[in-house]
Amino acid sequence: MPTPSFTDLPDEVHLLIGRHLQPSEMEGLITASINIRTAYSRAFYHSIAFQGTKADLMADLHAFLAGYATRHTTRAIVHAIKHITIEVEPGQPSPDTNVELVLPRLVAGSLGILYNLQGIQLDLWWFSDLQREELRNRCAGLPVWRGLRSIQMEDDPQPELLPVLISKTRPESFSGLLFGGQLELQAARQCMPFLRRLVVPFRLPASVDVDNRVSPPLSVSNRASVLMGFGRLEWLVLTPTQVTQAAIGAIREDPKLFVKVLVDELQGMGYLERLGLTFPGAILVAHQPGVPGSGIGMDAVEYYVRQFNAYIFDRLPALEQVAFIHGAVVLRAVRGADAAIRLSFETGLDRHAFPFGTLY
Repeated sequence: MPTPSFTDLPDEVHLLIGRHLQPSEMEGLITASINIRTAYSRAFYHSIAFQGTKADLMADLHAFLAGYATRHTTRAIVHAIKHITIEVEPGQPSPDTNVELVLPRLVAGSLGILYNLQGIQLDLWWFSDLQREELRNRCAGLPVWRGLRSIQMEDDPQPELLPVLISKTRPESFSGLLFGGQLELQAARQCMPFLRRLVVPFRLPASVDVDNRVSPPLSVSNRASVLMGFGRLEWLVLTPTQVTQAAIGAIREDPKLFVKVLVDELQGMGYLERLGLTFPGAILVAHQPGVPGSGIGMDAVEYYVRQFNAYIFDRLPALEQVAFIHGAVVLRAVRGADAAIRLSFETGLDRHAFPFGTLY
């Protein structure tokens, strides 16, 4: 009886093997045959990223679409790509209007062939108004992504594009948004009132005035009660957070002031389970003997986080987790079945977890 070859193993076995291989170990496999490339693509080709100037992106996206049209290898792996990042860096704009319209068409075309996408990250800050309009028009004709879960548009002032992309999702699968500020938040409230996961920059402990002439237009304040428009919100991450210089001294004296106004608002969100915030590093000061919380190390961070958590968990009894992000470290507090709060320090977060490695 002949011995089964490696290629005859079931796809499920190949998938398990692929998850434990390093890129260098994959090279021989992906050049072996089209069948092996197809079998291992789900484990290996998880994400794709295009970053560069407009000219760079035009070349890279054109090559990607050309490869999809003409090369079996590219077509075999496209179905496995779950996350795409497209980031435009500053560069010399083209004086030719026709050339300017090529890039948004390539962006929309690339999104259109990735029919199994779960996450989209766009940073198109350097797009002209003409390019933004062309991208919206092209995306309006895209098919629906059946498994898309999240959209990230951080620091990208395109509130008109967000509803177009959301219209191409299925409500039962789509649940998360990450974007840069007030305009996108207003657009999201109109087209996704049942959103379950949200990441947005925030001003704490509160803002006296939300007028854009007084405060940065891309930031969001809890004085505006903007979060209450999402009645089904389960995960909320406020990052980055802005703390005014005038509030720093008061927070050092009474740490609960950092979150008091926010918590008062969140009490009306009955489905909220997880909360994440950026730790306000500005409140840290050099170590002073005998002064609790002084210092710039993790001991001082933990001192304040424990006080923040005590207040948050006490006022929000349904909340299960609170995470404070401090650089590359996440201080995650979990309420156990016995009501005890357990704090852990975590690093190396999964970049595919919601929202994009910030909290999970």
